[in-house]
Amino acid sequence: EIVNWACANFSSSGEVVAITGRNHLYVFNSIDGTLIWDHFLDNTESPPAISGDGKVIATADNGGFVQTWHFDSTINEYFLLWQYRILVGTSSWASSVGISADGKTILAGSLIFLSSGNDGSVICFDTYGDGTPKWIYSGVGDLVDNISVSDDGRVAAAVTWGDYPAHTKPDLLVFDVATGQVTFSVITPGSFCTCDLSPDGKRVIAGGKAVHAREFGNGGRIYLCDVQLG
Repeated sequence: EIVNWACANFSSSGEVVAITGRNHLYVFNSIDGTLIWDHFLDNTESPPAISGDGKVIATADNGGFVQTWHFDSTINEYFLLWQYRILVGTSSWASSVGISADGKTILAGSLIFLSSGNDGSVICFDTYGDGTPKWIYSGVGDLVDNISVSDDGRVAAAVTWGDYPAHTKPDLLVFDVATGQVTFSVITPGSFCTCDLSPDGKRVIAGGKAVHAREFGNGGRIYLCDVQLG
């Protein structure tokens, strides 16, 4: 039994599934249901990110930690490659995480609490680095709710709640991962909550609430966008 179910993600091979409860990470063999590994997490509300072969898993938690784990077949357990803590504002959450199918590139999102309101950022890592960010894109206005990365790690998409009440900042951001530059963005009157990139990074779908996530209201919008890679 999984207590306080939060989110789940399958490896693209379909053989491994990673599941987060509020305070726990579980990794299962999805074919026969056997538990491969489980580990304590510090209060997460984010889906785990898992590489295509299931060997690399990344997590984000409300303590502000982004953690990356790699499977060791000799002991049949995942071990910690590195962890990074977001330390900005009065406090910060690591709110989302994504990984390329090849397992080499990780992006994480944040929710930053400031004395004057909220903000957020998108942070890029080399999986096999030391946990030092390759780049940080800050000032997105509020929580970064979801991240998706192309299979080869060249393109990434992130969705945010955007700034409130002005709605002057994008709710969808598409990045050239190598440089950290935004190559495409969409500003809406609401907030985006989820996104997904096609495996080749040429198409992104994103959707969410028609008004800001912190504002009372209903309705929603969905966007399907072509990404020109140049």
